[in-house]
Amino acid sequence: MSSTRRYEIEVISPVHIGSGGTISPIEYVVEDNFYRADMDRLFEDERFDTDGFIEDAKAGAFYLGRFAPGVAKEHVRYALDISESARTNLQQLIGRLSRSSEVREHIKTKDEAYIPGSSVKGAIRTAILWWVLKNDADRFDRAKKHLNSLVRSRGRVDKKRVDDEIEKLVFGADPTEDILKALQVSDTSAVNVKELRIEEVRTLTTTPRGHNWKGFYTYVEALKPGTKLALETKIDEFLLEDDAASELHFENKKGLVREIPRICNEFADMFIEDEMRFFRQYNRPEELDDVLKFYEMLRERREEDSFLLHLAWGSGWHGMTVGRLLQGEPDLDFFGLRKRFSLGKRRNQRFFVSEFPKTRRIVFKDGKPKYPLGWLKIRFEKQAGKAKVGD
Repeated sequence: MSSTRRYEIEVISPVHIGSGGTISPIEYVVEDNFYRADMDRLFEDERFDTDGFIEDAKAGAFYLGRFAPGVAKEHVRYALDISESARTNLQQLIGRLSRSSEVREHIKTKDEAYIPGSSVKGAIRTAILWWVLKNDADRFDRAKKHLNSLVRSRGRVDKKRVDDEIEKLVFGADPTEDILKALQVSDTSAVNVKELRIEEVRTLTTTPRGHNWKGFYTYVEALKPGTKLALETKIDEFLLEDDAASELHFENKKGLVREIPRICNEFADMFIEDEMRFFRQYNRPEELDDVLKFYEMLRERREEDSFLLHLAWGSGWHGMTVGRLLQGEPDLDFFGLRKRFSLGKRRNQRFFVSEFPKTRRIVFKDGKPKYPLGWLKIRFEKQAGKAKVGD
């Protein structure tokens, strides 16, 4: 027996979930739009100099837009919006033979974009982890003792597995006792590839006098703000019933899967307030006003039947961890933890910056910083069945 709920997802800021692949200049043309060529059809066109293409590509520094833009645009796999400033900068990078001219591909199915259920569930999991530790002093104390023991340990510790023991405190001692096994999250419905846009992303880094921008650019396919998708969740009620819940040690954790909207909103509230503090503090020179306005708007978008979620590439260390709970704890050697795992150490230098993390990935629009990445609003659909969700 399971209970099913359907939700509408609205993209609030650009969302990029990587497929693991990149689109190189060898297969795209940047003009009024970003044109990704269908290379199979292009090679079949007798007007296309396949031999010349292969020879030039072997030599390196190849750009399809210089080699055969006209015929390439006749065989387009898809075309995406790109701003004038992003187009200009990307073309300059191509000219300088920079690896930054590669575009990170968003995950798709048959050239339709979607958000994997695993990404949504992972973001929910982080919010629950934060909420439990924030509200359960005993578990939080045990988590801090575990982290302090890692600081003192001399053996090698895999940085990616630091939080394994903390997750066991919250979700269960092993996968069979993980309360989130009772929650299934579908992939979202797929949307037309035209809901993607080529976004220009730069990395802000803090300085004693404000902020700077790192010299490299990153270009990604990202879902546009305003894009709507459908999502379905199922709760396995059998696992939450008395006998099964007792055997799986779910008795005191059942509320976690029923209070997801409230938990996620509380996590989002904390995140928003702390990001606003960060951007106010480092808004010198004052070019981060639009980012601050975005967070002010996001704070006002809370509704009774919805919750906010932050996920995917660009969500940062705080978006994927419970780090904000740990900073400033008097009985946790947080600085020692940072030293142990080289968190926030300046490259090629011995000292650590006081602000951690000191960087943020920001989407630029018309040459100016505009959005953080990865914010969604998830609204319960009272009338189910409006949209088809992924398997």
